[in-house]
Amino acid sequence: GGNLWLNRWSKKINPSISAIKQANNSLGGTKRILVTLQLAVPQLLLEAISASPSAWVWMIRFHPSREMKLRVSDMGQWLEIGHPGVEFERSNTSNLCELLNDCDVHVTENSGCVLEALFFGVPTVLLGASEFGDIGKFCYRLFIEKKLMRLVDTVSDVISEIDTATRLDPSSKEITDFFADNDVARVSLSM
Repeated sequence: GGNLWLNRWSKKINPSISAIKQANNSLGGTKRILVTLQLAVPQLLLEAISASPSAWVWMIRFHPSREMKLRVSDMGQWLEIGHPGVEFERSNTSNLCELLNDCDVHVTENSGCVLEALFFGVPTVLLGASEFGDIGKFCYRLFIEKKLMRLVDTVSDVISEIDTATRLDPSSKEITDFFADNDVARVSLSM
């Protein structure tokens, strides 16, 4: 059955009700990048954020198991690089489906959120060049081969892939083959 909430959210998503879009803040941004972290902050990510245009908004979502004291330490690393578009609060309190609706690109080393992003047509940039990145490269190799996800190992490649990323067509056969529709989910639940 997979993630049975996806089909329900695909019907419910409405860009006008999103928490981030409704928020009275100055985020705006020419690109909104949702980052789903594993544990430690990847150096490649820090360098990419530092090198990115100041008009980009980086929505940093911590792994649910990350302890608060470590999150605070991680936030300090972003504050040190001084990029004005780094956001933590709404990225960690809003529903993932809403965040995916709000972003242009998803970035991670190997988070399972790549599947939700794919479902909603959000392109994923996988950060290589780390132990977790190698895991992501292995786990999502079929998606990388089909060009449904992009693997990057350098700061310039991160920036380039984000800058040129476009939404995927979630109704394309390449994507729908990975997800069960409502009828399949109902049958699975009734067994």
